Amino acid sequence: MNFMAYFRLSRPINVFIASLAVLIMAPLMPDFPKTITILSAMLVVALLNSAANAVNDITDLDIDKINRPSRPLPSNDLSISQAKNFAIILFIVGNIISFTLGTIPFLISAILATPLMIIYSLRLKLMPFWGNFCIAFILGLAMIYSASAFGKVSVGIIPASFAFLINLIREIVKDIEDMEGDKLRQARTLPLLYGVNRVRIILAGLSLILIIIIPFPWIYNIYNSYFLVICLLFVSLPLTVIFILLIINKHLNFTKISNTLKISILSGLIAIMVGS
Repeated sequence: MNFMAYFRLSRPINVFIASLAVLIMAPLMPDFPKTITILSAMLVVALLNSAANAVNDITDLDIDKINRPSRPLPSNDLSISQAKNFAIILFIVGNIISFTLGTIPFLISAILATPLMIIYSLRLKLMPFWGNFCIAFILGLAMIYSASAFGKVSVGIIPASFAFLINLIREIVKDIEDMEGDKLRQARTLPLLYGVNRVRIILAGLSLILIIIIPFPWIYNIYNSYFLVICLLFVSLPLTVIFILLIINKHLNFTKISNTLKISILSGLIAIMVGS
């Protein structure tokens, strides 16, 4: 069995960031959750995200042969049937573990998150904006899920909102990265329908909104000054640079922008954890 291929299929960096989103919710709770609860919630999010990534790679096989030929499926390190079995097992195990965390967490994972993850790859990914919206919503939902597992859903609303917005920006950037492969699949993504220049304006607008709202949790004493400093340096500053480049530069390296946003997402999670 090619364990490394399965590991790469799960996209470990993305899974790590999603699991970290669970971990940072623990210190935000009025009562710090039990260690077993934290680990169980992290495992659920990791398993469901790994399964979703496998489904996504199955549906994206044709375009990945062009955009990302080194991934396990286009490189023939794994077969489609192996990837399907991998996804099914992880979805089942993840939701079984989620059931042990309570009714609300189980309903979020089994009735909301799992179907959305599958529908996204099968249908919504090819639709303009709604595919981007769906995946950003799912990533923000990890915060809500964690808060529900730890006993207070409302604590997850602000982190989920930030996660949703910055991931929405990154998902649209990724659509620009994937344009060549998406053309072959006849996907109706924003850049293919409206052109890169118009989408750049949308990205600039979303970036500006996020830059403006980042200080608000500090202004209203929800998070402390550590949150503000980290976010200003590692989220607002990169976003400001990206915003300026989107406005003045027609020839951008969107892969670098995507990677920069991934670092900003991780930085934002850390800011929330230390700023609670």
